[in-house]
Amino acid sequence: PIYYNLIDNKFGRRVGLLLVPYVAIIAFIMTENIHSHTWYPDDPDKAGLFNHKYDDQLPEKLLIRTGTLPSKFVKNDFLPLFIAYIPRNDNEVLEKKCPDFEPFHEPGIESGLHFQIGNMKPKERNLSAADTALACFAQLYEIHIDDSVLVQPSFRFHKHRNYNEYGVMTILDVAYLSRGEHLLKVNKWDKNVMDEKDTLIMEPFFEIPFWKE
Repeated sequence: PIYYNLIDNKFGRRVGLLLVPYVAIIAFIMTENIHSHTWYPDDPDKAGLFNHKYDDQLPEKLLIRTGTLPSKFVKNDFLPLFIAYIPRNDNEVLEKKCPDFEPFHEPGIESGLHFQIGNMKPKERNLSAADTALACFAQLYEIHIDDSVLVQPSFRFHKHRNYNEYGVMTILDVAYLSRGEHLLKVNKWDKNVMDEKDTLIMEPFFEIPFWKE
């Protein structure tokens, strides 16, 4: 009603035109950020310490997209590491790493009804193939602590308590580490295009600093 009252007469249209610059100025002021922290980067990246990397500090309603540690402080000699399984990226790489493996499920909508085909029940097949699937997942990752590469860590399938995110977990023996700050780095095979051909390259996935007590 205010809009139509303004445009309905000549005086109202003039008032409306006069209001335009004021509205623009107010909108500009409301969207402006006053920068007083001039030495603070917009994205600290590897130089930052972020809550979403630690289970005991995860923000509410935040899905895990990379990996987490239980805490930034390690109180004993074992360090659990959770790595999220991201199907849209990982499935194609897993197929290339393990081309002969038959996945447990087809992508898409799955019925809750299961039928036996042949002599092996689906559950029996799942159990017999779980170790093979874990071995395929293990090929995806390269785990570093500081400057050392961890050789063949043991993985287990795990659903994180945060939002039941699917993934794998490994328990790392860190008894040899000295007291103080350390950096865990995870690299992952990912698909890429080089020389107009699809290929796999090992790329940095995520980093998490932690402190051993």
